Amino acid sequence: VLMKDKAQYYIERWKSDWNAFCYEALNVRFDAEQRAIIESVQLNPLTSVASGTSRGKDFVSACACLCFLYLTPVFDKNGNLIANTKVAMTAPTDRQIGNIMIPEIRRLYRQSQFLFGRLVGHDIRMREEEWFLTGFKADDNNTEAWSGFHAANTMFAVTEASGVSETIFNAIEGNLQGNSRLLLVFNPNTTTGYAARTMMSDRFKKFR
Repeated sequence: VLMKDKAQYYIERWKSDWNAFCYEALNVRFDAEQRAIIESVQLNPLTSVASGTSRGKDFVSACACLCFLYLTPVFDKNGNLIANTKVAMTAPTDRQIGNIMIPEIRRLYRQSQFLFGRLVGHDIRMREEEWFLTGFKADDNNTEAWSGFHAANTMFAVTEASGVSETIFNAIEGNLQGNSRLLLVFNPNTTTGYAARTMMSDRFKKFR
């Protein structure tokens, strides 16, 4: 297994090409549309993907989250973290987190020789406390959970986004500061709500 210092050498090259990171570090083979989604998350603050079932959208979302987690932190010449990164993956139910999103992350992590950190529950934790990926249910009764996501680099990936409330999206948007990303993936089975409106919004890079 390659150690963190060797991985960091390659990461400097991958920062400018997230699809190369997916191909070389995550060992995944995308089709053209999946590559376009990764490129959108690399270059655009807001990306929305409306797709039918079994089209690999949660898999692509997991890849995008790992790109952001490993390719956006900044270190000084002594290896100290000076611009931290936090990634939050969320969905309407615990089942979607525990049975869909996090297993994709774990599988990608385990098939890679380059990824470092510790898999703990629904998280990837680094030595530095303020650098991590986590997954948890989008809960209207716990909007305070989003308040801990202020960071130099922040990403939110929302699966089954059509089932997430306006309250949650308002809390997420309140954290979209600095170098931030919001990625929505959902089935286009509703015409109302935040997720549906992204398909008509000039703010979002859209895929259908």
